[in-house]
Amino acid sequence: MRVLKNKKSSAFTLAELLIALALIGVVAALLIPQVMTYISQMSWAKAKDNFESKVEEATKQMNIEGLLSGYSSNEAFANALKRYVKVAQQCSASDMSTCFVSTFKTSDGTEVNISSLSTGSDFGLSSNSSSLVGLQFADGINAIMAYNLSCEPPDWYNTSSARYSPTASGSDRSYTAGATTSCLSILYDVNGFQGPNVIDKDIRGWNVTLAICTGTKIGSLCIDESDTASAAVPSQAAYEALQSAGKITDFYGYSSTLYASDYWAGAIYACDQKSQRVPTLSELDIIYANRGSISGINALGIYWSSEEGGNQNGWFADFSAGGAHTSYFRTWEANVRCVK
Repeated sequence: MRVLKNKKSSAFTLAELLIALALIGVVAALLIPQVMTYISQMSWAKAKDNFESKVEEATKQMNIEGLLSGYSSNEAFANALKRYVKVAQQCSASDMSTCFVSTFKTSDGTEVNISSLSTGSDFGLSSNSSSLVGLQFADGINAIMAYNLSCEPPDWYNTSSARYSPTASGSDRSYTAGATTSCLSILYDVNGFQGPNVIDKDIRGWNVTLAICTGTKIGSLCIDESDTASAAVPSQAAYEALQSAGKITDFYGYSSTLYASDYWAGAIYACDQKSQRVPTLSELDIIYANRGSISGINALGIYWSSEEGGNQNGWFADFSAGGAHTSYFRTWEANVRCVK
């Protein structure tokens, strides 16, 4: 008679299956976010390249037709650009949130509200006080655009032109990459209104240097959140550096050796160190008119302007006297409120 023996099973136990599934779950939890991030980055990069290629082709054609320069405002250029690239909607500065997310973050985490971006100067175009324009392109990309009002596009064909700019070979006069787009400053979101709304991720800047205002914004003027301490220039070398940069001028033999008592120049230096500047007299008029809505303003204070008065003087605005303009010795320790 045959004796039957039990054979040892080679199948997994329930406990082993559960452990395996748990390990798979842990690995997935670690890898899936990285994979999704990589996919998003690749998608954003592709959308960026496609968008910039379209805008570059549009500006090339505008340049061929002689329509890339000569505009007096950002809106005038945007109206011309719409003939060369499909735009679904155009927005003014007052309703920019219709064309762009209302807030976004810089790469270092600073939150920016688009209400603080109003003119070309907020994009680093210091001479552009024209209102920014919002554009929703037909491919789903949202953008805020400024135009370089002093743009001089390249001239590929006229060898006698100061703007003659052939390619390295020069044989076919093909266009140098990015040459025509230098006339534009564009902040664009390849993800439309979806997140994460962060610069260098789904939001990119083209020829944009954001002038972020952390104080009070009045028109294109950004007023610092508090007064800067009144002090003289800390050294003769610093004083002479301001002179070399054309930010101060000696009047009637005012000597740089007297820097230690020049509080007007000290105001210029202090604001310069903050990448800001001392306001002009007309800007002090704006500050005085809006003093109730600006934090920390001394309603009875005397504020230095950036304007020199000659004969060792500087101009200031006396808020205690209705903002009256007065030229006085630069040794006066007046208030300083920086702007940009």
